[in-house]
Amino acid sequence: MVGVSGTPDDVRNYGELVKMTAELIVEQAALMSQVQWNKRHREELLLQLIEGSSLNEGQLLSIAQRLDLDLAQPRVATVIKVIPEPGEPVTLEHLQKLVHLLEYPERDNIVGIASVSMNEIVVLKPVTIVNNNWSRKEEQKRVAKLLKRIDNECDFSIQMAIGDYYPGLVGLAKSYETAKATIESSHPSDGPILFYQDRKLSVLVSSIKHDPWRATQLKEPIDKLIVADSKNVLLKTLRTFFEQNCDLAQTCESLHIHRNTLRYRLDKIEQVTALNINNLDEKVQLYLALKCL
Repeated sequence: MVGVSGTPDDVRNYGELVKMTAELIVEQAALMSQVQWNKRHREELLLQLIEGSSLNEGQLLSIAQRLDLDLAQPRVATVIKVIPEPGEPVTLEHLQKLVHLLEYPERDNIVGIASVSMNEIVVLKPVTIVNNNWSRKEEQKRVAKLLKRIDNECDFSIQMAIGDYYPGLVGLAKSYETAKATIESSHPSDGPILFYQDRKLSVLVSSIKHDPWRATQLKEPIDKLIVADSKNVLLKTLRTFFEQNCDLAQTCESLHIHRNTLRYRLDKIEQVTALNINNLDEKVQLYLALKCL
């Protein structure tokens, strides 16, 4: 309650001003309350979509309609982690700032903080589908703009993993699983943008790391290399060889070594591991062993 004292003629105009100000304050509070309500329920809907829901499709669509969200629009899931300045912790303010950048200007993203403790923001991003495929080029342009804004406006960087596209509402949970698995199997040094399709094998193999027996079996050839070569020259050579798609000339160029030197190192790798690098099955064993490191 607001009171204005004085003679009526003197305070009448002030009274009108106070009344208008009070009405504006009430309207602004109501608007802020509505904005917070929408944000909270959008986040709840996002979690329902990515984690699997007890609600049927009709109920989810009804909720989305009330929130002015178009779930008929094809979407892919993206998982984003904040990378703070060295020595600084990730804070809720970091996550909230990033959510704001993802929501504004309006791009029809469905955004939510999936976990503060796990430093995980999830975005269901609209994509264009052509011949059952979505345009990665368009997404790369959008992501480049986001990275530029973060660089200009924030005191942190990010790493994001973009999942694959699966049709329908049930496909959103599948897309989220691919994005989450991609970022969990990565390192900050892998770069700011990770596409599941580019890292599919690494992502799928990474789960083996959590199975001690299988991981030990697969890593055995690499363990032999590490024991035989304390400077890790052979390990670096093998890794580069696979990174260059087993192309001898490109491997030599990348390592700045002569072709004969490379041939000697590959022979040494075969000798230490007892695996033939020209045999497809044994080459795959070496490749998977590297992926388990």
